[in-house]
Amino acid sequence: MKTELLELETRIAKLLRRGVLLAGLFIFAGWMSQISFTKNVFINYQSYSENPLFNTLKNLLDQNAYGTLLAYLGLTILISLPILRVIMTGLIFIKQKDFRMVGLVAIVILGLAISIALGFKI
Repeated sequence: MKTELLELETRIAKLLRRGVLLAGLFIFAGWMSQISFTKNVFINYQSYSENPLFNTLKNLLDQNAYGTLLAYLGLTILISLPILRVIMTGLIFIKQKDFRMVGLVAIVILGLAISIALGFKI
């Protein structure tokens, strides 16, 4: 049983490592596609306006700003990795029949869901 759990933990670690590398690749590719040597690259950041996420994504799609969308995809992957880790840890605790820890994992997932819901103006 211990070797099976150790193997599962190793697979989770490898999945997270690959996820971080994939997210970094998407973010890097998105940023590199936005490089322009003919204009000021910081012109878009001179003023701040609060926009809901879906409006921002819609505007980026309308403008064909695929580099920025690629960077957003990388950030989404990066943000989802800890959530995936908590869920996978919960599955390990279910397999071990440690229901006290499963309850704690459920509380953590609920806290993450609430924080994400409060953090986005959708």
